[in-house]
Amino acid sequence: MTKIVIILALILSACSGKPKEEMGASSVQMENENLQEVQELPDTLFIRREINKNFYHAIFIDSTHTSKFFYDLMDFDFGKNDSLIYFSIHNEPTDSLNGLSNINLAEKWLPVHQYEGEYYLYYPSDKGNVGRRMINDSSFVYWGMEGPMRMALINAVSPEKGKYVLEMKNLIKNSNEELTIYQIDAKTGLSVFAFNSELETPHYQLYVPLEGADQYNMIVNFCEEQKQLELEFDKIDYQKLIDEAK
Repeated sequence: MTKIVIILALILSACSGKPKEEMGASSVQMENENLQEVQELPDTLFIRREINKNFYHAIFIDSTHTSKFFYDLMDFDFGKNDSLIYFSIHNEPTDSLNGLSNINLAEKWLPVHQYEGEYYLYYPSDKGNVGRRMINDSSFVYWGMEGPMRMALINAVSPEKGKYVLEMKNLIKNSNEELTIYQIDAKTGLSVFAFNSELETPHYQLYVPLEGADQYNMIVNFCEEQKQLELEFDKIDYQKLIDEAK
């Protein structure tokens, strides 16, 4: 716990935006001491670091599950801006799909990525890329650059154990969409989401229920100064994962 506090203190101070000549000798000395201590930590894996007097960019693996980054990623609550965007586009859902709870489908989901063969949660440089998903009795809610958006949930079935098929209506594009969820890890709930749409090419993504998210470490892409390019992850053979889970 002490080590992660030191790491976060370094990151926050290094991204403050103040040149070292304006910080004072004692602040500069403390910054240098913190940097040296972080460099000597044996269990902190930095994937990438860029440091100068005005700039600190770090991509690192956070395995604590207690950092501000981890708690921020777990937060599905609508902020003020989220609510303004959501309700300016969508009316309060009143339709309800009876029986969704009977198929035991988790409500809140976070994307999982593969990096050098291992699975990780990801805290992106641009928070619009977090990619949260939420499923309830009336809606499939997805977060993007614009904020949270809603698809109307029309039908949901579980034709076999560990497989769920959701029929949805895209209210923005006025198109029908289908989401098939294939569970590939019963312990964590890790699943392949297969999206099919009338208007777009089918695509896949790994997701884990919020309840199983703490089983995975997290890669953090951090810089307060400006948004950075997102980390490039491994390409995944999703069909192979689906077939191996059967």
